[in-house]
Amino acid sequence: GTLGNVLIQLHGQRGTAGPFVELRNTSLHDVFEQSQKDMFIIRGRDVGPIREIAVRHATQEGRPWGLAGVIVRNQKTHEEIVFPCREEVDANAVVNLRAQPGAVISIAPGRAKAAAEARAKTAALEPASKVLFLDHADKSRCHNPYKGMAALQPHPLSFDVSVLTSDVK
Repeated sequence: GTLGNVLIQLHGQRGTAGPFVELRNTSLHDVFEQSQKDMFIIRGRDVGPIREIAVRHATQEGRPWGLAGVIVRNQKTHEEIVFPCREEVDANAVVNLRAQPGAVISIAPGRAKAAAEARAKTAALEPASKVLFLDHADKSRCHNPYKGMAALQPHPLSFDVSVLTSDVK
């Protein structure tokens, strides 16, 4: 696993859904632990089918992170796109992953996963408790040309993102 920050950027047929966004989970369990699946909800502009993602591993640890892959599901179309990763992500590096239809990502069950599942059952936690936005982090500095015209605002799409950490130490 990693104690570092993990950021993601989605790329579709019509461009990029937004800048890199940090994947954070406000539940009580540690994210990105060995042999664990972590889930997030992010929102971004509609760029058509997602065909590639970029994953950044920002850390002070200096160790690589064993990323098994990422699954992105469009909440509107229910399309599920699989992005396997067959390599470790070096500290402070970016890896670009291409969609691989029909691919399967598997992780071996581990102690961290069992402990996280037990805590989730006990506390009745939702895995993705907060929506992360793929736009400028500081809303006060963003220009919104549609401000005050709710009917004309572009409707962002929501994506379920599942990050699977491998069993590699």
